[in-house]
Amino acid sequence: MTARNAPCHCGSGKKFKHCHGLLAPPAGTAQARPNAQYFEGVRLQLSGQLELAVSAYKEAIRLSDPAFSANAADGEAALDVAAAAQACETAAGEYPGSRQLQQAGMYACTAELELLERSLLAWEAKAPDAFSSPPSAHAVNFSDNWYNLGCAALANFTGSDRRIQLFHQALALNPDNILARMNSVFSLNYSTSATARDIAQAHRDCGAWLEQHLRQPAQVFTQVFNTSRDSNRPLRIGYLSSDCRNHPVAHFILPVLEHHDRNRFEVYLYYNHEQVDETTRRAQRLVKQFHFVQALPDAALRSAIMADGIDILIDLNGYTKGNRLVVLAMRAAALQMTWIGYPNTTGLQSVDYRIVDEVTDPPDDARELCSEKLLHMPGAFSVYQPGGNLPDVAPSPSLKSGYITFGSFNSMAKLNTALLHTWAEILHGVKDSRLLLKNIALGYAAPGQEILAAFAQLGINAGRVELLGVVADKQSHLETYARVDISLDSFPYNGTTTTCESLIMGVPVVSRAGKDHRSRVGASLLAGLGLGSLVENSASGYIRAAIGLAGNPEQLVALRTGLRQRMLSSPLMDASSFTRELESRLMQCWEKLMVQEGNA
Repeated sequence: MTARNAPCHCGSGKKFKHCHGLLAPPAGTAQARPNAQYFEGVRLQLSGQLELAVSAYKEAIRLSDPAFSANAADGEAALDVAAAAQACETAAGEYPGSRQLQQAGMYACTAELELLERSLLAWEAKAPDAFSSPPSAHAVNFSDNWYNLGCAALANFTGSDRRIQLFHQALALNPDNILARMNSVFSLNYSTSATARDIAQAHRDCGAWLEQHLRQPAQVFTQVFNTSRDSNRPLRIGYLSSDCRNHPVAHFILPVLEHHDRNRFEVYLYYNHEQVDETTRRAQRLVKQFHFVQALPDAALRSAIMADGIDILIDLNGYTKGNRLVVLAMRAAALQMTWIGYPNTTGLQSVDYRIVDEVTDPPDDARELCSEKLLHMPGAFSVYQPGGNLPDVAPSPSLKSGYITFGSFNSMAKLNTALLHTWAEILHGVKDSRLLLKNIALGYAAPGQEILAAFAQLGINAGRVELLGVVADKQSHLETYARVDISLDSFPYNGTTTTCESLIMGVPVVSRAGKDHRSRVGASLLAGLGLGSLVENSASGYIRAAIGLAGNPEQLVALRTGLRQRMLSSPLMDASSFTRELESRLMQCWEKLMVQEGNA
């Protein structure tokens, strides 16, 4: 899906990688006291005394202090990086820890992250082999530290260029750091400066690197295709995803799984995650075979998919966390496609099609932005199912409060300085209006303070901006839309799940469209409801549309009372018709391949 909750849709890896070596001091370390403090930190961390462990790591850094000593040796600087990495990881709740603490490490350990970056730069300045080829053991480990800094930047209100720079720092130390390479590409989707062509080319370059460095040379296409020659049997479809759980992508794949024609298609699902919840169990009931594949190496997963005789393999991740693009680079099925989970091309020559629609990817413009052929759906590129019991649509809050409340529940990574400037102009244009922002990061002090400071510089005082973090459950999340009159879409990376949620809860969405899929999803969704008038192509038009809607209370009331039924009766929620259209296109692609291979 092009919109994923913050930062669960934040790239190939969000959790800190263990990259420092716990059981031995860095090579060349000579100082006993820093070593002692370092291993005292390890002991405290392993015993769960996390705050004391952070203090011990910081003391180790203070004692060796290479960031401030011109005479520090390479080994001393290396110890500092290891200690700083441990401090970040411990602040994130590792050894042992909880999900809540891990999130806190992303959103709240600003001082530890700054310390780690200073230590890395100090080591690079002093280590003679920092950028050697092949990379040294320290360089490989410390590349992962730069990667962790990039992941933390993705989770916070940080310029996209800064995020990309951090991942490039990781690649400078270790060009084979595949997660850093994938996340450097993923981060471009948030960029306000890179052009659509620049982003597409970066994806092609990454795809070419994957195919060149990771694909086994002995793979033969006929190995995949030989098992698929009987035209009388059902076509065998395999979905590959890490998101068949309580995750935004599930809202868009489960309705399709539910409506597949079992007489014509056999559906397999390869699930690349360890979490099992009710969504996972429901997916298991809807497919012929469900495989947990997280523990399988790429070559083994490719072999398993081939052994199942999958005809069409459909990736639902792109470059997001939990992807198995290496398996697609190896080619595991006669036809391979990508869909839903990512707003851009894979850049892989081995992926044959990308499933889109004519609004997200206009045929005449989008072809040059994709390595895949575009498979256009007749309406929207996906179908939505909210799941569970929907709260009732509440009246517009402005009827009671007397002022308009704008809202955005998109991830922190989708917010940027230019977008906040646009929102500030809207607030200036609507007297006494408020803005309600909600995402995971805003449940922590540091990210919220950064947002409020940015608005203050734009002349918006803190009393007009309310910040919310996560709430108790999905029901409570949806109920929060009762506090919003008008939702404001993010740009250049539009929302998807958040837009659908807003509409089903009766809250109109004003969106801005750009040149590529990431910035055209809002236009696609609103077009499906006949609300194209809420989509603009420029910042000034977006501002005018939001201010104009805020000044039309009759239209707001009409939209509020009619949007849910409009949504329920729209193609966006007609899973049966959508799935028939999808199956028709899959069959057409298959028959075309059969003709090309002489098997028709």
